[in-house]
Amino acid sequence: MVGKMIEEGSKGLREGIVAFSDTIGYIFLCLLVFFMGFSSAGIEIFFIFALLVYAIRAIAKGDLKEIFTSSKLDLPILAFILANIISYIINSFYSPEPIRYLFSRIGEYIMLYFLVIKAVNTEKRFKTILAILLFSSCLIGISGVYQQFTGLDLLRHRPLVNSYMTSSFKHYNCFGGYLTLILPLSISITLSTKIKRGYRICTGILTLLLVYCLLSTYSRGAWIGVIFGLIFIFVYYYRNATGLSSFKKLLIMFLIIALFIGISFILPNSIKQRAVSILKLESSGRLGREGLYIKAIRLINQSPFFGNGLASYIYKSRSVWPHNSYIQMAVEVGLIGLFSFFWILIALFIVGVRNLRKDKDPFLLGILGGILSFCVHCFFDSNLYWTQLAISFWLMVGLVISLDKIKYQNRFEYGFK
Repeated sequence: MVGKMIEEGSKGLREGIVAFSDTIGYIFLCLLVFFMGFSSAGIEIFFIFALLVYAIRAIAKGDLKEIFTSSKLDLPILAFILANIISYIINSFYSPEPIRYLFSRIGEYIMLYFLVIKAVNTEKRFKTILAILLFSSCLIGISGVYQQFTGLDLLRHRPLVNSYMTSSFKHYNCFGGYLTLILPLSISITLSTKIKRGYRICTGILTLLLVYCLLSTYSRGAWIGVIFGLIFIFVYYYRNATGLSSFKKLLIMFLIIALFIGISFILPNSIKQRAVSILKLESSGRLGREGLYIKAIRLINQSPFFGNGLASYIYKSRSVWPHNSYIQMAVEVGLIGLFSFFWILIALFIVGVRNLRKDKDPFLLGILGGILSFCVHCFFDSNLYWTQLAISFWLMVGLVISLDKIKYQNRFEYGFK
């Protein structure tokens, strides 16, 4: 009798620990999302706390496999991890840096992905994470505007770089990379008739703020990335708009194009010149990047399959970053590592687009549009090698898979309430 009571009490204690740690772990994840755009220390602290809490949860359940949750990206992610490990093993002789990079960067990103899937397991949690993300981006946008007028941003007191807005980021291209992930989401929510009007007004105001910030970064790669994300969103709405004739759809598209053309006439000359410089071959920036690309391709040829080693680009090239995440990845982990990363992206969009066809979800559309924008920007900058941006990217990837799991389990209602 006493033994049975002890056993029941122990079981109840374990269940209490599991439930409590699940809640606390999710709170730590929410704090990570809030600080993601302006505090690397906040990212690291709350990631470690969340990981420890979910490890305790797994121990309480008596199954360490509970730390991980199976997903539809497991196979390509495993291939990507193996490519990084093999690259490390082959090239580990030249520097101790790769082992730190393997665990503190690649390991952290993948673990964050699984933590998101584990923690964001209900409709309410999913929408709370998005609300925190949008609120945080609003603060970062306000900080950027404040920086433009005072010279220092509100959150980190960072100065303008070349008179371009950086907000809480170290560089204007980093801020632009962050905005490529957030802007399509706010635009998708604003355009959706499934979302309550009050929320759409709020995201509409946020969209205007972030568009102003994006233009003020003068980040041409980010501009191109967002254009691709917007095309993805607008084409989706065009194809799936119900109750509209073909003529009305064409009229709406014409008005959108006319709006963008009209806006281009009222933009400051500095922004116009910056945009036109994208196409000018005599731009010193393009010529400089072409030189970096040529040097990077030579490095790829030295070890095409498994690369020159993790975090080896600066060491091997003896120059600055190549301003292209994919070229840098090919240099460091080889074409096998690069193709395994592309496999992750392809599998992700297959899952996302299939769910879009079923549910026409504005949140999913915005997240996919943001990931597409970010990936396009990666052709022009090393976004995947900036901690804040890489964390933001893997968070979004995790949210796509979390939403996939939630929709299969429960009926999903729209809005943030």
